[in-house]
Amino acid sequence: MTHERRQILSEILGKNPLVAGLSEDELENFIASSSAKELVYEESGAVFHEGDRPAYIYILISGAIHIQKSAFSGRHIPVYIFSDTVIYGHTHTESFKKIHD
Repeated sequence: MTHERRQILSEILGKNPLVAGLSEDELENFIASSSAKELVYEESGAVFHEGDRPAYIYILISGAIHIQKSAFSGRHIPVYIFSDTVIYGHTHTESFKKIHD
């Protein structure tokens, strides 16, 4: 992960109530000691699928994604759309797909 991306990540995380009390150095150490990595997804590429075991917290730095659920008919039902700088986890019952940059 580039220095610029680490700085963006630090700014996004610094606004989150879970780590808002950390100093700048503590936040940098937190990021450095985490297994944070930058992933780039193709448009319409799935980030995770309904039924996947939740294992990560995702931070959307740019672009947009939508959350969808599968109906019994097999149709995908949009639930929510996120764009730019959001922190998101998931449950077993959601899918997460990138929709555009």
